[in-house]
Amino acid sequence: VEGDGQAGGVDVLVWLLMITTCIAGFTFNQGILSPLLEEEPVITLSVVFFGLSSACALAIMGGIRFGFETRCDMDDTSLFKAWGVPFVPGLAMFCNFFLLATLPWMTWAYFSALLIVFFILYAAYIVRPTTTKVVARSVIEVVMDQSSSPDESGGSSATVLA
Repeated sequence: VEGDGQAGGVDVLVWLLMITTCIAGFTFNQGILSPLLEEEPVITLSVVFFGLSSACALAIMGGIRFGFETRCDMDDTSLFKAWGVPFVPGLAMFCNFFLLATLPWMTWAYFSALLIVFFILYAAYIVRPTTTKVVARSVIEVVMDQSSSPDESGGSSATVLA
């Protein structure tokens, strides 16, 4: 909803939910489950961080669910309605971060390098959008001119772009 600040509050809470489920997923996997599976002692600090981050995540989900007003007609069949929001998405975030914690560190290094390259390319695109649009228009005009020019047999040639 624009203008009342409610959407901004939900955005902040969703980001906080992502951070807390990330901490919970990683600490549960690396500090609790992995040591248990390897028959090593559980890291006490991980239990504390897992408990605190899980409690914060549950509080945030409760705040999202009960702290904001639903402003659509929930009986309207033309609207898509998801069951369990925000609890099911919160559980999904936890599960995804738990699985991400199983990736080797070298995979994270490759992913980080790829992400940096992506952001550099994206920033370059944002800085020069007019240049990109001019080049795109020029290419389209050349292709359109070629497709509308008649071929040697007297008919018009059609160019199909894939």
